[in-house]
Amino acid sequence: MTLTVLDASKGDVTIRLATAREQVTVSSKLLSFASPVFEAMLRPTFAEGIQLEKTGTTEFTLDDDHPEALVIVLKVIHHCTDDIPDYLDVGMIYIVALIVDKYDVVRPLVSWFKLWIQPFRGIAAKSPRYKEWFWISWVSRDAALFAETTRRLVLETKLDDDGEMVIKGKRITNTLPDRIMGRCTDL
Repeated sequence: MTLTVLDASKGDVTIRLATAREQVTVSSKLLSFASPVFEAMLRPTFAEGIQLEKTGTTEFTLDDDHPEALVIVLKVIHHCTDDIPDYLDVGMIYIVALIVDKYDVVRPLVSWFKLWIQPFRGIAAKSPRYKEWFWISWVSRDAALFAETTRRLVLETKLDDDGEMVIKGKRITNTLPDRIMGRCTDL
């Protein structure tokens, strides 16, 4: 089944989603403009880019990504936002943030993150899912939320006998962004 992100006659890239039954047609130009990762993938130095250059179309599978979250990101990139929800729960915001970080497409989604985060202002850092909110704040560049969640992380983080960061006995070293973990472990 083809999901509508962009009118298929205007797209030159077909992305098969993790479900393998669904695919989306998108524009290589908009993908490349929004994401340095997609830009590199669509250059003629990669198989997808070679096929695009040779035939004018290409296709590939993104089976590691959550299909619903990926479609949200692709719709924003393609300015097809009429049916993107104004509200997402923390789990979906987190999954979208993972995809946004993976493909480095923060800029087009900043306003959407502001909208999705708004209902949780003042309570996100206090919730049991504050580590997810920490990641969301980092990716979305939400300074206020980042300050709130970082404060809680600092107050609750300890080092175990191996020098690994833990919260309530659970290691968090592999659950936080590498760029942040490097700074934390350097302190």
